[in-house]
Amino acid sequence: MDGISIHYYSPQHLPIGYSDTDVFKASVFSPISVKERITEAQKLISKIGYDIKIAVTEYNAMYFHSLRHRTRSMEAAIQVAGLLNVFLSYPGMTDHNDYSCLAQFWDGSCIRFGTKGLYTTPTYDILNLYSNKRGEMKIMSQLNSPTVQSLQIGNTPAITNAKILDGLVTRNKRGNKIYISLLNRSETDSYSIPISIKNCKVSNYGGFTQWLQTIFLMKTHGWSRIR
Repeated sequence: MDGISIHYYSPQHLPIGYSDTDVFKASVFSPISVKERITEAQKLISKIGYDIKIAVTEYNAMYFHSLRHRTRSMEAAIQVAGLLNVFLSYPGMTDHNDYSCLAQFWDGSCIRFGTKGLYTTPTYDILNLYSNKRGEMKIMSQLNSPTVQSLQIGNTPAITNAKILDGLVTRNKRGNKIYISLLNRSETDSYSIPISIKNCKVSNYGGFTQWLQTIFLMKTHGWSRIR
């Protein structure tokens, strides 16, 4: 065996009488449990002494047929951002990682074609952001975050003291540009975060806030933001 291919669609399956708020939390905090599962799989592989690669060949929010149409919502975008933080923070954990589907094929695709033309989901903006607004090398960082309790929903376990805020800090190869990516998993609260940069001189800085279009099943449009 040369490799293991894994698909992550969280959470599944939904219990009868589920709460959308509980499912949202389970969805956006699921990257925490994904990291733990992949780490445990790597430990088992190392015990048998074979060079077996792990690849996450599909990942997205679970594609339930609900009013929230989760793969096209902010919920999916926040989950995907958390997964990208995991994959980029621990590059040796997996051999490669592939988003579920780029263009129109099924509900998980982030470029959609409808009766009124082409539109993109919030996750498309996240993939674009992580492709163009990060450096090639990860650097050490520390982030203090408030925590919440996330309940078990389907295949996503309960998480105690789940961090609401997540971060990734990278730099370019020349070492003259730093990218600080901050993710807020809360659906209701905003946070102010002081940033301290040590052992380097900051000559200029700028911010980039991603505004995301949310597409609902009933064909209405609204705007949301990762704050």
